[in-house]
Amino acid sequence: MNLPLHNTATYRDEAAGPDLPPAPAPKPDPAAIEQHLDANELALREHQRHVRDASYAPPPVDFFRVH
Repeated sequence: MNLPLHNTATYRDEAAGPDLPPAPAPKPDPAAIEQHLDANELALREHQRHVRDASYAPPPVDFFRVH
């Protein structure tokens, strides 16, 4: 049986399936990670959260005392 050549590429492409990007890896749950940390690491993370969340403004500098 002779099939037309213009249909062979279409059949081949359909058999291969669509070109989809790979699915992204799932991100770990932060709450699940913190369950495995010891007290020092938990205290460090809490401190880092506090520092990150606080708006930082440097203290005023008295020019004549510094120089």
